[in-house]
Amino acid sequence: MAGSTDEKCMDIQVRVRTDFLLCDFFKFYLRGAQTSKDEEKQLNQRAGRILRSAGIDFEEWKDVYWLRKQTLDNLSVTHKIQGYADYYLAKCWNGSKMTNEAGVAIYLQLVEIDSVLGTPLSRQLWACLLWTTRSDIIKV
Repeated sequence: MAGSTDEKCMDIQVRVRTDFLLCDFFKFYLRGAQTSKDEEKQLNQRAGRILRSAGIDFEEWKDVYWLRKQTLDNLSVTHKIQGYADYYLAKCWNGSKMTNEAGVAIYLQLVEIDSVLGTPLSRQLWACLLWTTRSDIIKV
């Protein structure tokens, strides 16, 4: 492996040999890489602004650590909030219509913020599936 965590990007060389596949090179961006306190603070503020602009009552002092201590009920399932994206989907749930009214663009921004703040993608997907079956959101 060769890469630079300063750019939060890592290159990996993989050689897989089967009858159908030969992969030489993958490049991906690290998610959940170590962030500075200043960057973390900026991301928390940005996520709060995004939630408030979407019409969700989210006080400025709250951050991802406060969110992760909260629990929500989705029908018969009680779970801990995984991050901003999960919180957004929960707040966009319309129980009377039994649908989620979340915007894809807003959800995508919050998923990216959660990823940088260290929320694993597997937990984000699990939380997403609790709140919606909309393919446009799940594909994010």
